[in-house]
Amino acid sequence: MLDFGNNQTQAAMSQQVVRSYKLRFQCFVGRGKPAVEYYLDAGAKLPTGPMPGEDCLDLDPATVQARPTGDHWTIINKGSEYAFTAPNQELANKAIAIIQKYGATKSCFVGRPNPGMRYLRQ
Repeated sequence: MLDFGNNQTQAAMSQQVVRSYKLRFQCFVGRGKPAVEYYLDAGAKLPTGPMPGEDCLDLDPATVQARPTGDHWTIINKGSEYAFTAPNQELANKAIAIIQKYGATKSCFVGRPNPGMRYLRQ
């Protein structure tokens, strides 16, 4: 599912996220790097938190937008907070549609910089 290299801390924290939220589905908007990934529980819903030790940014589904950033698109929130990146505008718009469809209010990271896992939650 995920590759953490030799980072056992990120692997253990990601395992804790999957178990705590009872995540069943790993979903993607695009493949490769960068790609937007999100996870759903058995009811096909985003996880609902919080979970102790999480590193999350607030999201407002009504105001997220995409901007070109070099060779990719950055999905931003509140004008400056980075939420995700996508390789092109089409996939960035699809990611925004996912955020809005599921009502994501948090963009979460396991490890920063270069998180081993990213997920959306309510």
